Amino acid sequence: MRLVWKGLMTALLTLTLCLPTYAKKVPVGMLANPQGKVEYTKNGKKWKKVRRNKFMYKDYMVRLGADSSVQFINQNTGESIALTSDSEARVTPEGLEAVKGELGARETNNLLSEMSKKFAKTQKYTTVRRSAKKEGIQLKPGHQVVTPDFPEIGWESVGAEYSYRLHIGQKDKKTKEWVDTEVLDVPAAVDDLVRVKVKPPKKHLKYYVEVLDGSAVVFTTKQRYFKRMTKKKHKKFASQAKKIQEIDSSGFLYAGVLKDNGLLFAAMESYERFFEENADDEDVNELRPFLVEVYSRLGLSLRKAKLLREYQTNL
Repeated sequence: MRLVWKGLMTALLTLTLCLPTYAKKVPVGMLANPQGKVEYTKNGKKWKKVRRNKFMYKDYMVRLGADSSVQFINQNTGESIALTSDSEARVTPEGLEAVKGELGARETNNLLSEMSKKFAKTQKYTTVRRSAKKEGIQLKPGHQVVTPDFPEIGWESVGAEYSYRLHIGQKDKKTKEWVDTEVLDVPAAVDDLVRVKVKPPKKHLKYYVEVLDGSAVVFTTKQRYFKRMTKKKHKKFASQAKKIQEIDSSGFLYAGVLKDNGLLFAAMESYERFFEENADDEDVNELRPFLVEVYSRLGLSLRKAKLLREYQTNL
């Protein structure tokens, strides 16, 4: 009986430690392109100026002064509302309701489509797993997509004393032996991140990394995808990115477009810039799982662990 009880407690503890820490809330929509005096409050007491695009949550309120304007993009209905001067509105689960004045014109806007699903997806990356730390080098680079505008790939540094050799190629269909298309020597990194500029492949390939101690190979990673973006997909990406950037100056939604298209390094930089510039936003912690996801997919365990600690501390 004692052994059974001990086993049940161990199983319960393991399950608890592996459960994701869920964000407290998902935004109903976003205020975009604030002009003039635009303010919001989360409790109806303290009003704060909206200086840049701002996600809005249930029961938040927004008010506009004279000669002011802002758009509210509703992720649930796929439309935007142009709020008018000298008006005030409350955020409801469905969208907005007027408290003072009237709501403005509505038009279709799908920029925040499936945002709830994206918030839910990021939560699996906030799971904290307790496992024994393995000895030696543990390097797990992510899959990479490369374009002429975004030519960087990279991985986590395993120490300033190590250099690397990057192999790009694929297995021969007949012999099943690896064939190099390109081999690049990569120097040791000065920080926690190894960066390499590469040429976009003409077709989908794979890559792997050898870790070198001097001239000796001390570790070899598994093969990962090294992909190109087709002309059709690049055209769609460019169009989507342009629309996003026209309405979202914060860079958060643009980072999401980069991430969804596999341009993880560029997405990482865009998210990091967003969090640095919006450190004073009282709701910024709810958005950190999006960057946690990118770190996880890139295999950047150190940056992921640090951000997870910050996220969980501020829940």
